[in-house]
Amino acid sequence: MASVLGRYGNSTFGGGTATIVEIERHLIDEHEWLAKGDSHLAYAISRLTPGTNLLAYCVGAGWRVRGLAGAIVALCAASLPSAAMATALTRFFALWSERPLTASALRGALAAAIAIMVGAAWTMMRPTMQDRRAIRTVVLAVAAFALAYVGRVTPVQVLLAAAVLGALWPKEASA
Repeated sequence: MASVLGRYGNSTFGGGTATIVEIERHLIDEHEWLAKGDSHLAYAISRLTPGTNLLAYCVGAGWRVRGLAGAIVALCAASLPSAAMATALTRFFALWSERPLTASALRGALAAAIAIMVGAAWTMMRPTMQDRRAIRTVVLAVAAFALAYVGRVTPVQVLLAAAVLGALWPKEASA
């Protein structure tokens, strides 16, 4: 079971539902280690738990197959290899990004990403810049930037503040 969970549990991106289907095929159909009802129960519970559904499913399936030991082995098999790889890649990136040429390339990529974001923001703002709504748009944009950059406010808090300000701003004054 650990080999199946290790192979498929560490090769998923996103939510993992497709990976769960593939793991289920191996556990139920190919090896007959798990009953279909037990798999469906593990899946249902995994959807209710916070965190990664794939890991929750693997732990639940491991529990149904071998109890606590199965749950621990399933968790380790489905998470430790990818965690080790992420740690190694993070370390490699930290060492690699200290090189002057790499640091320059990363600054260039950051500048390009910022330019793309500014361009996208301008594309969204342009229709409101044609009439008296421009003042409202500029005030909200400057306030959002100031809160995020200078005030170190989280994006969620910026969006909430913009929503409140937008709701309180009288429409007659902006139209």
